[in-house]
Amino acid sequence: MTSTTATPETPGAHGADPDGRPALREGTTGSATLVVAPKHLASAFAEESGEAYPRVLATPALVGLLERACAAILVPALRAGEMSVGHRVQLVHGAPTAPGQMVRAKATLLRREKRLYVFEVEARDDAGVVATGEHSRAIVPAAAVEATALRRANGAEEAAR
Repeated sequence: MTSTTATPETPGAHGADPDGRPALREGTTGSATLVVAPKHLASAFAEESGEAYPRVLATPALVGLLERACAAILVPALRAGEMSVGHRVQLVHGAPTAPGQMVRAKATLLRREKRLYVFEVEARDDAGVVATGEHSRAIVPAAAVEATALRRANGAEEAAR
């Protein structure tokens, strides 16, 4: 069974930023939870013959969970057609989590650096801390992200010719 939720935990919007979007308070928190399912295991990421990874929560799945906790905080600041995207992740994934265990991610808004929102992140399971780190996100037009990816893909195809 997989269970996921992402919610802001503390009210964060107050006033407006210079760009007109709702200002978010430093210290605003968000959370996301996940019950570790087979698709979240490191072993699920093996693609080549000879690759072997343990049947524990994979770091990429953990990063996704932490990103969701951060993204939940930014929802009040989004305008129509916008989304938040990850920019940087610094993470220490220091303890394994077994299948079936619940992992709780917590994000705390530390500061805004121009276009970037910087968060402290932590994940815990019933045994304690699983990971700690920092993550930054930017708010961008949703269509721009996909258009940029398409331009990059087309440019790569042309360069390969």
